[in-house]
Amino acid sequence: MKVLFVCDSFRTSNPYVYTLVDGLKQQNIDVKMSSGDFWLNNTYDIIHFQWPEAIYDWSKKVTSEQIDLLRNRIIYLKQLGKKIVVTCHNLQPHIIKDKGVNALYQIIYEYSNLIIHMGRYSYQLLSVQYPNAYHVIIPHHIYDNVYHFTYNKKLCQKELGIDSSKLNILCFGEFRTDEEREFIIKLKAALKSDNIDFLVPGFYRKHWYAKTIPETYKRICKILSYKWKGLNFQSKLLDDASTEKYFTACDIVLIQRLHILNSGNLPMGFYAGRVVVGVNEGNVGCILRETGNPTFTTDDFDSAVNAIHQAIRLTQAGIGEKNRQLAEQEWNTNLIVKRIIKEYIKIIEQNNKQ
Repeated sequence: MKVLFVCDSFRTSNPYVYTLVDGLKQQNIDVKMSSGDFWLNNTYDIIHFQWPEAIYDWSKKVTSEQIDLLRNRIIYLKQLGKKIVVTCHNLQPHIIKDKGVNALYQIIYEYSNLIIHMGRYSYQLLSVQYPNAYHVIIPHHIYDNVYHFTYNKKLCQKELGIDSSKLNILCFGEFRTDEEREFIIKLKAALKSDNIDFLVPGFYRKHWYAKTIPETYKRICKILSYKWKGLNFQSKLLDDASTEKYFTACDIVLIQRLHILNSGNLPMGFYAGRVVVGVNEGNVGCILRETGNPTFTTDDFDSAVNAIHQAIRLTQAGIGEKNRQLAEQEWNTNLIVKRIIKEYIKIIEQNNKQ
């Protein structure tokens, strides 16, 4: 069996893909990451898309000609007996509103033989929208080949300059909008009397300088404003060791997305042995509810405050360790890879029976 992951390794820093590729290779699957091979190589049995935008190098605009080219290529590959698979990371692109980019999703989902979901929400939604595909739920795996959480919590807090006398809430990863940033600022203010602090290493990653003087001034003012409000952040991507230290140093993980389908911070927080808080939307909301972790709604700010207070109680009750056990037993990479291979085999065998 030959499998193509349609994305380029040099453009994909997200560990979701390369850890799965490594896991597949350990199971003796011939797998490659490449967007170029999608157009040039007809030898793969499985064509597995992750993020549709990767097919055109994450371009913010896609033309109608490019859309037709993608559709015709997929049709041709299917005529050759190749199987199209897509993992539903998103229902639509983040922030980008270009009709062409959005159309990539529709085309790939429409022609897929297999759609892999990370939770019940997207499974129920897309099963109705794309009834010709086979749908299956396979959870987001933990990165147990990358992180091991063997660091000492107190030492991590000291190294990262974190106040160990406070209860520290980690909001990990890039903040995509000012709405998300303002939400955390408001939440920090509301919880001030509870001796709570927020760790926001990816809060604002833009350079302080811009192409124009007014924009540069605006960015500097924004950065100073955030620092004045007590939110310190890294201006660069963290390496694996630093990432592990942040998850070790925190007490609770808060997923800062206000509108979401999936999040790698959920399994990461579970694997680190932390209670995880998130918005009651998408697969994230389903998984958190099903596992007894707190959720909140975007139209009720008090629900977010209450969710943090609930998370504190659950942390004291040892639910973080329960989360860790679930992640290690049910979401480990080896198990998830084997489930994916099983589904690959199913759709290939269906072709042989026809």
